[in-house]
Amino acid sequence: MERIPADRTSAGKILTQRLRGFDQKYAEGGSIAYRAGAAASLVRCRAADVQKEDISLFVQTWKPGREDEAAMKEFISGYTASLKKQQPCLKKNG
Repeated sequence: MERIPADRTSAGKILTQRLRGFDQKYAEGGSIAYRAGAAASLVRCRAADVQKEDISLFVQTWKPGREDEAAMKEFISGYTASLKKQQPCLKKNG
């Protein structure tokens, strides 16, 4: 997980920059990009009571033969949903 300046990138750009490839697919309105062996998502924080930044997630498999595109989509979707439940955009007091 990485906090980044607001509106500086997209999930697709994160995946492209990390892997130097362009064959990704998208889900959830473009907030998730995935391909065999890797996935990225972007949580945008935009409200009066939150920090004005984005949160990016990136995952990649390292073991050859374990590059299942559908599994990467499912994993990053679940991981992103779990992160959102933790309300990472809320301002922290103190």
